[in-house]
Amino acid sequence: MKFNRVLAASLIVFAPTSAVAQTSPCASFNDATNNVTTLITGRYSTPATWAYLYKPTTTVTVRSVRILTRNKYTTSFMKLELFSHDSATGHPAARLAGGTWWCPASLAMNWQGTNFDRDVTLQQGSYYWLAWTETGWATPPFEDGTGVVTRMVRRLGPTAAWSNGPDAAAKMRFFCELLDDKDVALVGPACKGANGDRGSLFTNTLPVVPNPDFIVQGTGFPPNALTFLVIGFNPTFTPIPLGSLAPGCYLNSDQFLLLTGQTGCCDIRSATAYGHVYFPIPIPADPKLKGFAVNWQMAAADVASSNPLPLVFTNGLRTTLN
Repeated sequence: MKFNRVLAASLIVFAPTSAVAQTSPCASFNDATNNVTTLITGRYSTPATWAYLYKPTTTVTVRSVRILTRNKYTTSFMKLELFSHDSATGHPAARLAGGTWWCPASLAMNWQGTNFDRDVTLQQGSYYWLAWTETGWATPPFEDGTGVVTRMVRRLGPTAAWSNGPDAAAKMRFFCELLDDKDVALVGPACKGANGDRGSLFTNTLPVVPNPDFIVQGTGFPPNALTFLVIGFNPTFTPIPLGSLAPGCYLNSDQFLLLTGQTGCCDIRSATAYGHVYFPIPIPADPKLKGFAVNWQMAAADVASSNPLPLVFTNGLRTTLN
């Protein structure tokens, strides 16, 4: 609660800002309704991956994705990845991009997901697989008895063979930008690390007053990396290029508070997930906070970088407390 008091005291000195709306998906499948199955997945010796075949109707370059799901009985990580299609086997082929998010146990079904660590251009008429990895007892992102059915395959473990599963009306939303939301706006770009992956910042929770479960998350980072969460309160802050210190990277938030963490190393059933970090930031029940802006950005150490400032810098987010 100490951080809450600091946050509340800091916010009241700044002018309120106007709210923003969530960006619409640029490609989607079976997302016209929030109807979803009542089934839950089993729990196996390793995290299970369920992949759904998708054929885009237009060519789009996607940067993030959400599915309709929940963890009803457990709190754990989830992962979404894009794979190319192997026409010979009819199964997923090469991994194209992916991302991870922290999914607390909840009775509520939500559209939730992650940013991709790389941009992927989905070609009209070609086949791709959206692969969802979960730890067990989760709600699969498909409808029962309605929707357009597509092929599904599964595997137990990242090196296991794919096996055919029952076809399903999978529900997915792709976005051509990194994830934003109602009252959550993108500020500035994210830059790539030495391995070509993009570390990025997002949230699956809304900045409402109060919200004891508000969380900001980062994905696409190197593993076991010292991470900084920068928090600012200037609603007119403009991104600053870092130039030769970190080419292509930007400072996307003013710096009022700084928190530290560390990215994970391991699979999604572990205490920390590979290349992912999250910060729970409970929003206090103080009505004076409504309308005020909070800026967020993460930076993670990149030991393989040759830059004078060897950090991966994310996009910024500007949340408007509502």
